[in-house]
Order: sequence, then C-alpha cells, then structure tokens
Amino acid sequence: MAYVTCCKMALGATRLWPGKVRIYRRAHGWVRDGFLADDGWAETDFMLHGYKANKVGQGGWKSPFTEAPNPAKCDASTKGWPWRKEKMLSVQEVKKRLSGHEAGSGKNFPQKARVISYLQYPDVGNCFPNCDDMV
Repeated sequence: MAYVTCCKMALGATRLWPGKVRIYRRAHGWVRDGFLADDGWAETDFMLHGYKANKVGQGGWKSPFTEAPNPAKCDASTKGWPWRKEKMLSVQEVKKRLSGHEAGSGKNFPQKARVISYLQYPDVGNCFPNCDDMV
C-alpha cells in the first residue's frame, strides 16, 4: 500500500491527462485484484489478478476455481474457467466488499500516514462499478 500511497500523493486527484494517460480507479479497469472481494467474482468481471503464484486449495485457501484453468479450453465463453458457483457474487455484493476493504485499509494504515486525506474517504466503495460516470 505504501507504493500506491506515494503514487497518489505525487499525482494528486488527477486521473486523466487528455491525449496522454488515464488512470482508472481500483476495480474499474480490465482487471481487478481478486482478494478485494474475498476471491468472489461477478458477471461484470473480465479478469481477476493475483492468482498466478497460487495453487488451488493450497494451505486451506479457497480459490475461486475448482481446479486450475486449462488454457486449451479458453475461448470467448466461460467454459475454460472452472469457477466455484458459491464464489459468484452480485455486483452489489462486490461493491459492498470493496467498501469494506477500503474502510479496513484506512483503519489499518500506520497512524503517522493517516494525515493523508484520501485514506479517510472511500475511493470506489460507494460508486462501484460506475465511479467514472460521476466525473
């Protein structure tokens, strides 16, 4: 989180430099970290990040997959993704879990750094998945 905090402080609130760069909010790009929603997934997810080094079922971890995805079965459908049905969430539930993650992150951040104002406010928890619609 220290790296993200330093970047946010350096860049400020700006997320769009027309014709150059756009920085998407957490969970609004083409990939999001799976742990942000307790490894749950929604029909709006394109790709989840953070599973490359994990083994399905390793150390009691309940992966969102019943087995490792088979690249030979991957195509434009979901048949190459052996999802656990119980890990499927509604978009509203993903929003709720993102909000909970943000609230917990701010409280668990080192006391010295809590002077950074954005840590006190949700970034995406109140507006997911349409945060940029308000810009």
